[in-house]
Amino acid sequence: MARVTASARSNVSPIGPGVEGVERALLADIVAATLVPGTRLVDGALAERFGVSRNTVREAMRALEGRGLVTNKRNAGYSVRVLTTGDVRDIYQARVLLETAAVDASAQAPDELLDELAETVVAAARLHRAGRWRELGTASLHFHRALVVLGRSERLTDFFDSLIAQLRLAFAVMTDEETFQRQWVDRDRAIAEAVIAGRRDDARALLQTYLNDSETQVIDALRRR
Repeated sequence: MARVTASARSNVSPIGPGVEGVERALLADIVAATLVPGTRLVDGALAERFGVSRNTVREAMRALEGRGLVTNKRNAGYSVRVLTTGDVRDIYQARVLLETAAVDASAQAPDELLDELAETVVAAARLHRAGRWRELGTASLHFHRALVVLGRSERLTDFFDSLIAQLRLAFAVMTDEETFQRQWVDRDRAIAEAVIAGRRDDARALLQTYLNDSETQVIDALRRR
């Protein structure tokens, strides 16, 4: 089982005191696949990394536990959560509800949010050309977050931040990351183009098929594991 040590991210400067700062930094590590399922989270090492107290780290861990991203076992401490097929099905059900609603809400979205959606697709294309598959997976998650942001609800966006971090944990079971990640680039772009052009029925249909295909592949991989 992997273990986070003080030297794991020695190039990271202290973020200063604050539970939310530690929570957000670790959430970002999960989305970037720096932290993978089963990784032990050692409060002393993390306190040294972030320049905060152990109590601050523990509070951040409890917040991440509430987000469904870590677990706490007696005599073992905190570790990054390992998802089940039931977890994955629930995540995708929530995705369908949130992302299709965001497509519907895109008619009222300001141009700058649509521009940000388009920029995530451009960023993904660059990573695809460079063959940076893990980062491409993160970029795809950022695209779907940008889609939810079109709904202009801070509460829903914060909830979706937890979902995309859980998704990254689910994606960890995919043994061929290149094959899994590269298939979504054109499909993300097609969804973005439909949303930006106001073809919301098309975008909704593309998104529904996309999410069904992704869910099936992840659950099949979990069962093979």
